[in-house]
Amino acid sequence: MIDVKLVSAAATPAQKGVDAWLQTWRLGQQFSGRVLSQSPAGDALIRLGAHQITARAPFTLPVGSAVRFEVSALLPLPQLKLVADKPVGAATADPIGQQLRVLLPMQSSVAAPLARLLLSTESAKLLSLLGLGNDASERLRALLPSLRQLTDPAELQSLLLNAGAFSAATNNAGNDLRLALLRLLQRLAEQRGQQFAGQGLSGPALKAADSAMQSLNGALQGALATLALNQLAMAQAQAADRAAYMWLFDLPYQWRDRAGSLAVKLERERPRQRGRAKKKEEAGWRVTLRLDLATLGAVEVEIFERAGKVSVVLRAQRVATRQLLSEHLPVLQQALAQRGLDVSTMRCYMGDYDPPAGAGDWDQNLSVNV
Repeated sequence: MIDVKLVSAAATPAQKGVDAWLQTWRLGQQFSGRVLSQSPAGDALIRLGAHQITARAPFTLPVGSAVRFEVSALLPLPQLKLVADKPVGAATADPIGQQLRVLLPMQSSVAAPLARLLLSTESAKLLSLLGLGNDASERLRALLPSLRQLTDPAELQSLLLNAGAFSAATNNAGNDLRLALLRLLQRLAEQRGQQFAGQGLSGPALKAADSAMQSLNGALQGALATLALNQLAMAQAQAADRAAYMWLFDLPYQWRDRAGSLAVKLERERPRQRGRAKKKEEAGWRVTLRLDLATLGAVEVEIFERAGKVSVVLRAQRVATRQLLSEHLPVLQQALAQRGLDVSTMRCYMGDYDPPAGAGDWDQNLSVNV
């Protein structure tokens, strides 16, 4: 195991930016970095985008070499896994690496632009500047479902199909998240280009309107970058043969008067052979869910399924949340049983835990200490 800690001290202003950066991490996301130096004791200084981390590695990392990490866990602290130990794009063209370098600094919450347009104090102003009426507003609201809607299987399936994880809309194009964000971006560019014609703006009012649109433009670009990074991560997982199938989703939702994003990672394991007879074992599924609610903090759920048996592991960031979840485990188990699931194991933890048998290889994790 390689322990990783950030260079910045917790009290410095730079650390606040690092903390915000960590909050944008998602399961399966990958980072390209470069080794800047390594001490005799093994402490390597690595640059990831605009940030630097130090990692104590049990092997030599050549100075100047490129490395790639994948986010393998988010709680209790972010964990990274080394997925490449060769230079990324040094001597040969690496189009994926080039895209990563462009998209990683841009990424932000997919819920942010929808929250600005629908839930903020400036919502009416922004919609007016975009020239969007009530019909358009209602179509946008369909992209920001309630948490209760996410518990309905049919609703969830529709949202996943239209979450922008695929190269094209697979269901109703009118509800596709990426297409909706792209249309908003195009609309915004047109309105700015025309200086909000017909709205009678000039002087300071026009400058304020353009500033508001510029900020919304950044939120839209960041959300689209996140969706594009999900696609890249899925393509890389398939190419690296790490799983039979892997999908990443970020589903925006509304909870009370706030917007958030439910991160979903769905993996189909490859069939394995066990025993001397090399009997092929049925391939299993693993689903990882993560969301962050103001009153509960971050909560992560991992669900493992094989041969009809389901194991569920919950992890909570806060002690009170863990206690609350633990008290309601029987209710959750009953609810899953009512949906036809045979739950063999259900546990709730704070911090690291021993994953159920068959949960995959957890030996290459890197613990990030802030």
